[in-house]
Amino acid sequence: MQVLNPSTSSPKPLQLRPYQKDIVEAVANSNSPRQLIIAGTGTGKTFMAANVIKRALNQGKKTLFFTHRNTLLTQAADEFAQIDLPVSSISSGNRVDLSEPVHVVSLQTLAYWSSSELEKLPNLFDQVIFDECHITNWFTIAQFFCPPLPDPPPFKVIGLTATPWRRSKYESLADYYQTSHVAPLPSVLMAQGFLCPFVYFTINKISRNNLKIEKNGEYEKLGQKAQVNTPEYIDKVIGEWVRLASGRPTIVFAVDIEHAHAIASRFNQAGIPAAAVDGTMSLKERRKKYQQLELEEILILVSCEALSEGFNVKKVAAIILFRLTTSRSKYYQQIGRGARPWPNKINCLVLDAVGLIDGEEFGFLEDLTEEDFAIFESEKRPSKTYSPRKTCDNCLAMVPASLRVCSHCQHEFPLPEKEVSKSVFSSMGLTIPKSQRDKITFYHDLLREAYQQQKSFNWCDRTYKMRYGQHPQPQWRKGAIFGDNPTPEQKLAYQQYLKVIATQCNLSMDWIKQNEWEF
Repeated sequence: MQVLNPSTSSPKPLQLRPYQKDIVEAVANSNSPRQLIIAGTGTGKTFMAANVIKRALNQGKKTLFFTHRNTLLTQAADEFAQIDLPVSSISSGNRVDLSEPVHVVSLQTLAYWSSSELEKLPNLFDQVIFDECHITNWFTIAQFFCPPLPDPPPFKVIGLTATPWRRSKYESLADYYQTSHVAPLPSVLMAQGFLCPFVYFTINKISRNNLKIEKNGEYEKLGQKAQVNTPEYIDKVIGEWVRLASGRPTIVFAVDIEHAHAIASRFNQAGIPAAAVDGTMSLKERRKKYQQLELEEILILVSCEALSEGFNVKKVAAIILFRLTTSRSKYYQQIGRGARPWPNKINCLVLDAVGLIDGEEFGFLEDLTEEDFAIFESEKRPSKTYSPRKTCDNCLAMVPASLRVCSHCQHEFPLPEKEVSKSVFSSMGLTIPKSQRDKITFYHDLLREAYQQQKSFNWCDRTYKMRYGQHPQPQWRKGAIFGDNPTPEQKLAYQQYLKVIATQCNLSMDWIKQNEWEF
């Protein structure tokens, strides 16, 4: 037996947020033997699980908590320590004492247990909790603790996930769970201040023409690296970081370990302190890098996989997506690393260096709906599918898009042009979630009115907050008045406008430099 020591010696007790309390109570009051908690990154799902465990412990019930990575064991222990929950671990090389009421364990460890050892567990424990259950429930060893429906499980089963999606359309968490408890949508939690708002910038997508899909369902690494693992491409991304996110603690998701270290090296050569972490490093080494980022001894931390789960530096205020993925779960896990609020952190920037947001159409965190988190067919709206159509230029008839010849007038349609690989890096442009477009239009109208009447930004921000209940993002000011290509005369006029506001409000020249968001 190993007693896990949390990273802080005297944790400050935390209180459940209202939505967390609702979920914990719903789990406790449900008679369902298979329950699923769906709560996005930053919503505190592990903390909710700790409170579920504590309630069970007060009733004399014992819990097994499963993860799929050893690095997540320590993170769980930190969360459990927030409410003084005693926890032990089952790990290889340690004597196992199953008399303790709460154990955290990696599923890989239990995979080496014999059938006779496993069969003792239902008599010793009352419930099991699967962390990251969109992954862990598909481990072979997990079938002993939570077989697919309709087979009855030997324990009460609780699943935790921020992203309840599988890559295969033939696999679903509905195969394992009967009841779900869903946290409020990210857009709601952002409005309430429980999650940090995001601002997205992206480029034209890199070419996917010749990229093969590997056995794991992801784009091949070699084809990606041929496009993005060059000094020229990396330097241009660094230039965009300097332009858009300079000074922000940032994490970067790379194609592989070699790419991660190349990115960190180029940042360091540019005078921006950076480091890379990967799975070959010990947990102690990785934690040292995490601490350096938190202390801002480094500003850039790069990885291909190590930061997707279990990483918890709340100060992170920028994410660089430097690789493609076909996984919706991985995409939102990566973005979610910047979702946690932090003092003076007004937002988190997503810098999409490969056109992932545009290319895979996973969308934006703010646009997720209740249906996106629905795992049961009864919760989903009926889907309407339409065959793609196109208009014949000759007779204006609507015909199936796949036709080469119009079925009405025999007009031959031109062959589609082949996509040309984009070797020229375009500047990253602001891209807007659908749920925010009306808000930005309203804010831009306010900014134009303020400029025409020589009013301060404060008037715009106050008016916006009165309507929407939260502050607008400063990055939304870019191009609001003059568009993306202002003339030198317009730039000069805007500078004069800032000087007038600075004089009216007794502000310094530094304020003028800090508020040139229009450009």
